[in-house]
Amino acid sequence: MVFQDFALWPHLSCLENVALALPAGTAKRNDAAKALLARLRVEHVAHRRPAELSGGQQQRVGIARALASRPRLLLLDEPLSSLDLESREMLREELRESVRAAGIAAILVSHDPEDCWKLADQVAVLEAGVIRQHGTPIDLWRSPASPYIARFTGALGGVCVSVRREGEQARLVLGGRAFTPRGPAPRGTQARLFWRGEAVRLAPAESGIPAEALSASFEAGRFLVRWRLPGEGLVLSGYCQLPVSPGLHRIAIDEAGLFWFETQAAEAS
Repeated sequence: MVFQDFALWPHLSCLENVALALPAGTAKRNDAAKALLARLRVEHVAHRRPAELSGGQQQRVGIARALASRPRLLLLDEPLSSLDLESREMLREELRESVRAAGIAAILVSHDPEDCWKLADQVAVLEAGVIRQHGTPIDLWRSPASPYIARFTGALGGVCVSVRREGEQARLVLGGRAFTPRGPAPRGTQARLFWRGEAVRLAPAESGIPAEALSASFEAGRFLVRWRLPGEGLVLSGYCQLPVSPGLHRIAIDEAGLFWFETQAAEAS
């Protein structure tokens, strides 16, 4: 097991922490422990004690110690949550490579969606004490099963919208155009709408839906623009690569990036 708070034995050196976890009868224990520390890029701190290391270094030693026992199953309890951003990014790569190289199964508990995208082959999302959805990361991203999972996977929105019935089909009308969002059709006349930021974007002047740009805020290399649909009062947010001046423009809405849920389910989340 790899612990969130490292849990290294403080009175032992890093080398001793790892060597002690090796199975009985392992030949050349120190050499084997050094090889594991080298795999996690901390062989240079082998003779230091845990208190002399940074958080990222301690967690690398913790992973090396867990791998040293040659487990069939590795358990990781939020192993990256107490680290700074740079250490988390580096350790994700090293953890994935080390687990795959060791050929063992691993279960990692995390509240960080980045761990889901960058580490997981399969994801099980716990919601209200039960597994609400299970699948690959791309399965969850494409078709979240609940408002909670939609938010976890980075969807925007959660706004209340009206449902239009066309015979047996439920549709959503935005800017005079009908859409069928992903997910089971809501049974009532109202639904909660979520969407991917990339699904709402600036369109050429001769096409798209008229929308008023209210504001644009910079977010890590792109701009999050708030759009209001005239006559509807609905505000949608979407990403643009360049800033957008306030005023009337036209936007495109990608139906595949829309999700809706029952109003009660959204409120419960």
